[in-house]
Amino acid sequence: MSGVGVGELPPLCDEAMFRALGDCLAEMGAPRLFAVVQEHGERVNARVVAYGMAFEDRVMMSATDDKGFLFTLAGIESAVRFYHHEDHGLRARVVWLSMIENAQEEGEQTRTLEAVQIAA
Repeated sequence: MSGVGVGELPPLCDEAMFRALGDCLAEMGAPRLFAVVQEHGERVNARVVAYGMAFEDRVMMSATDDKGFLFTLAGIESAVRFYHHEDHGLRARVVWLSMIENAQEEGEQTRTLEAVQIAA
């Protein structure tokens, strides 16, 4: 490096373009929002047990119970496995929340399971 300070470098572009570049960087690196839904029995009952953010290299998740546990996990599969207990009649699945937002924007649809893509 030549030892030139940041204040001595010329701007790369105008202010509007620089803001647009920053916005693009933020959007590209943004985590995907999700919920973990735990189902009891065969369509008997269900509840949201956690909300989280899926980053490229990890998952951060917060339980919805009164204990408010915070988790950092290796991947989305671990988030599902944590709440999936077939032997107790409990199944877990991920609901990607960005798809709910997109469905609402397109037609102000209600938040039904049919309006989202579900990954297990």
